[in-house]
Parts: sequence; structure tokens; C-alpha cells
Amino acid sequence: MSIFDICGTLYSCNTTFEFCKWRERRLVYRSLLWLTKTLPLKAGNRLIEKFFAIDLIRVLHLRTLKGCSESEIEISARRFVKEVLADFKVLPVHQILESKDLSSVVLVSATIEPVAKAIAEYLGVPSYLASTLCIKKGRYDGEIKNDLLGNKHSLFKGVDIDLVVTDNKSDYLLCKQAREVVIVSKRANMQYWKEKSLTNLSLIEV
Repeated sequence: MSIFDICGTLYSCNTTFEFCKWRERRLVYRSLLWLTKTLPLKAGNRLIEKFFAIDLIRVLHLRTLKGCSESEIEISARRFVKEVLADFKVLPVHQILESKDLSSVVLVSATIEPVAKAIAEYLGVPSYLASTLCIKKGRYDGEIKNDLLGNKHSLFKGVDIDLVVTDNKSDYLLCKQAREVVIVSKRANMQYWKEKSLTNLSLIEV
């Protein structure tokens, strides 16, 4: 089995955030989502996340999906992958993916399930795992039901893993289970990975 992360790995962005920004048309929400890119809000969000374990930026993006039907978001996600994500491709990672037997590949990401599904379909990967959203009366309520953020390793206990490709420090425990690891990293984080005792480690600088 080969496991590929999505956000920051296959694509150099947070695919949930980019999807929500791309599809949002309401002026108030568009303005708020734009503000989440600013340094003061990013810094404030890090503090809130550290002390209260709440990612307000993520909460805000997901709230834009409230009231949308499953079919509406699935259609939008397919368009988003075809029309937008190509500009964010991390080419060396896609080359690794294309060299694999896709039937043995699993995309595993904390991105939302409709986006992960659309990416998997577009890339021809039959298996994926992602964060699921709460649905009430056939419509999304803007909240996460099952979150994979930092929890991927718990899904693969005792599983034989050939390869993990990721950019996330939170995937360290998952990486320890693999025969080979490819890390996508900014230069500032390279030393962190070099100091880890990982088998057959390769680094891709982005």
C-alpha cells in the first residue's frame, strides 16, 4: 500500500480552504475568507488553536458550506479540481504517484470528503479517506463529523505500508510504519525530518 497526503503534498495549498474561497459568492463571507490570509488573523488563530484546540479559520471556511446539498457540493468539487487545482500541482509528487499501481494507492487527507473524492476520481485513484462533514436533512451543516487532522496513523495500525508521501509533521507516527517515506517540505522544516529515525527517507523541497 502507498499512502499519499493531498494538501501541501499533491497540491501546494489547503484544498478545503481554496475550494471554499473559490465557490463563495456572498460578499460578507468573501471578505472574511480573504482576511484569513492576513498575518494578524493567522497569528491570532495559532494562539486560539494552541490554547483552545479550535482552528477558527477552518471553522469559518466550513461554515460557508452550511445549507448546501451534497449533490451541489459534489458538482462544485469536480469543477474545482478540473479548473483550479492544476495550478497548485506539486509535480515531483505527481510523478511518484503516476509511477505507482494506482490500485494500491490510498489518498489520505484531512481535507473534506467531497474534495478528496473529486481529486481521487480525477487522478484515477480508487481509494481515499478524508474528513467527513455533518449532514442534516440532506444538507451540510458546516461542521466536521469525523476529522482526520493528526489522526491518520490510527487508521492503519498493523497495516503493511510500502510508502508514505506527506508534508505533515503530524504524520510522523504514520511515517514510522512505512518501508519508505517521501517528505515534501519547506527548507525551514528540513532539519526536523532529517533528525527523525525514518527508513528510506527522501526529501522534496518546495
